[in-house]
Amino acid sequence: MNSLRFHQLLFALILLFTATYATLSELSVLPSGFLGGNGQWQYVLDVLCVVLCIGGTYTALRLMSFAKTRRELALHGASAYFKWDALRLAILAISLFTEVFVYYATLQSQTAHYALMISLIAAVFCFPSQREVVSLTRKDS
Repeated sequence: MNSLRFHQLLFALILLFTATYATLSELSVLPSGFLGGNGQWQYVLDVLCVVLCIGGTYTALRLMSFAKTRRELALHGASAYFKWDALRLAILAISLFTEVFVYYATLQSQTAHYALMISLIAAVFCFPSQREVVSLTRKDS
């Protein structure tokens, strides 16, 4: 299996795991609402979700545009792309998994829900594609 297909599979598995966890929690197969009750604890979890939503999605979306990443992509080509894409997928996975877990574990605040929706929308723009590999690894850029 080539690297691009592997990264596309990882992307799909991240979304599938997030959707599966949400579905199983909605169907009461997995427990929900087991965290919380304390306002301070809820506040900390809400802030964590906001930080992951803003910081995680921004970093995942802009990672390939950072100066260091651009230099490495120009020097090493596709191998550098797949290294940085793996980091981008890891950032997305941490953001999505944490947000879906916090949302279903607390069920007291909508902050995690909104953060999850924003992160899911942003994830669409992080799909690894052949066109992206070619455009980012061109030697003339």
